[in-house]
Amino acid sequence: MDLEDEEFEKVRDEIAIKVEQALRRKRLLLNLDHPSIYTLRDLGIKAQSVINQEKDKGITDHELNKTIDKIGISVEFQTDSKEKLACKWIEKFTSRGYLGYIKLMKMLDMPVESPVIRWWNCRYMNTVLSLVNPGGRYFIRAGTYPLSAQIGTSTRSNIELCGEGRATILRFNANVWGSVINVANVSGWYIHHLFVDGNNRNYTQTPSNKGGQNGVRVMDGSEHTIDHLYVYDSYNMGIQSRNCPRSMILNNYVNLVTANCIEATTWSHRNIIKGNIVCEASDLGINTFGSDECLMNDNIVFNIDNNNSCWGINSHWGIATEAASAPCYRSIISNNIVVGVARGIILSTNCNYNIVIGNIIYNYSVEAIDVDSTGNIVEHNLY
Repeated sequence: MDLEDEEFEKVRDEIAIKVEQALRRKRLLLNLDHPSIYTLRDLGIKAQSVINQEKDKGITDHELNKTIDKIGISVEFQTDSKEKLACKWIEKFTSRGYLGYIKLMKMLDMPVESPVIRWWNCRYMNTVLSLVNPGGRYFIRAGTYPLSAQIGTSTRSNIELCGEGRATILRFNANVWGSVINVANVSGWYIHHLFVDGNNRNYTQTPSNKGGQNGVRVMDGSEHTIDHLYVYDSYNMGIQSRNCPRSMILNNYVNLVTANCIEATTWSHRNIIKGNIVCEASDLGINTFGSDECLMNDNIVFNIDNNNSCWGINSHWGIATEAASAPCYRSIISNNIVVGVARGIILSTNCNYNIVIGNIIYNYSVEAIDVDSTGNIVEHNLY
């Protein structure tokens, strides 16, 4: 029986009734409801039942009573054809385990708001994610999840994707192309408390699209929050916000990338990049590119001195604001600590009316602060 079979629609109402009855019984079991509010019919228990004597194998009264209670939902004792078919459908879904349960709830238009995934369900991660309703929470339990494809969606906004911190490890298998977490064309995601491992150490191919290889990428949306992630060993960027205005990248630890640790690029205006610790990159610690009115403050950037840039640049910059096809204006770079770089803070050509204040820069090999544009305020920095 195919779970997408049109026969499902013929017994949808009967299936929905039985699921509701099961949920009511569960609420009574957990003492969430008072028994007086439900009738036996509300709970799917028949007031009178006839036991087939052939089924009596001399079991105890307790087991017999359990059998009687189950008659209302057991396929074997149903006489109405639609009711019997509904029970067969339920059995078919439940035989698929947790994924089947979520699929059933979705087909019944019932809320799928807080699915919980464990490591042995990792091949179903995107399938389950596609079933989560907007506003839902997708929780990934502690464990190591070997991934053969990127996690993400382009169909649902306002999703919370989270785990148990460093204990929830999302790791690409060898030679998997993409961003470990890739969210596109949607808005309002909250991604937090996950360990994201791009496994670049085991990537032996030359990708056709270097820009598509990241730890976490959100693109062509808005108002995302990326918080308390541990991002490790990415081919290109650690965390990238691309054309995602009013997004926040907060309190993340990004280590060992071949280009930039954190980047807000291509019209990611008014991004807030705050409280992050980034290190061991080849090009940039933190960068805004073609994005106005961004805030970069209270970050720690150190040891941006590797020499394996996937772009062949190896610029070794700490924090930079760069213009794209149009000038970039009015960003604030404040109260950051930058250590172990060639250039500490850079305002490139056509990056005007920015504020660089209260930063500490030391152990730089070329220049602490490099300003190649006009109208900027640079003061009270220590280097």
